[in-house]
Amino acid sequence: MTTKSIEAYKKLRPDDYDQFIQLAGINHSGALEAVCEMVRVKPVSSLELGVGTGLLTQRLLERFPNARVTGVDGSSEMLAIGKRKLAAFGKRFTPIVSSFEGCDWNRAAGRPYDLIVSSFALHHMDHAGYPDFFTGMLRLLRPGGQLLVADLVRTPHENLWRHYLDIWVSARVRQTNKALGLNQTKEEVWKEHERNMAEEGDNPAAVPDLLSWLGQAGYKEVEEHWRYYCIAVYGGLKDAAAASLSR
Repeated sequence: MTTKSIEAYKKLRPDDYDQFIQLAGINHSGALEAVCEMVRVKPVSSLELGVGTGLLTQRLLERFPNARVTGVDGSSEMLAIGKRKLAAFGKRFTPIVSSFEGCDWNRAAGRPYDLIVSSFALHHMDHAGYPDFFTGMLRLLRPGGQLLVADLVRTPHENLWRHYLDIWVSARVRQTNKALGLNQTKEEVWKEHERNMAEEGDNPAAVPDLLSWLGQAGYKEVEEHWRYYCIAVYGGLKDAAAASLSR
């Protein structure tokens, strides 16, 4: 997470994030389920980037009883909520308060990792930083390890991008009005939606670019696994025959 997005989440999201993402998001639950379905390794040692309040973490720990997750997030406020939610899993969850850029990976618990996951966090990054970031994550994986990301993604076609956002805003109006008894108009929600994206520093990349950066970094079987309009799940594997760069 960037400094801008961390500050935005500190101010706007900690207490109501779970409700916000489920009502104002667009098939957030489907994206998290797709991440879990696409795990192709035994995730005994896993790293989650942008753990937030632990929504994906909880799914992983429930689905994979032998899994341990080290969760990194720059918002101590959101991570505190995640720690309370995940308390029942005991030492299977290790939280680290840090931005991705500032994390001391040499001291992060559990490395090298079988699995690295992230949900709705990387789209705050500057695009120029992706190649080095993906390369750094590759070094943290064991040979044969896997990277999986669920995130907001862009399209280079501006009219199509606006249509995707229109679908998202329309879903947000229906879901929030019904669940919360509100009477928001689409115009009102559009303005709030655009303000949120600006305040949180949203900067989604296009899937072809993301897959290209993964390939350049050295990942194998790079693929977009799941797509729902402007939300995608993508990733790749570390070559099982490669010498471990993590040791």
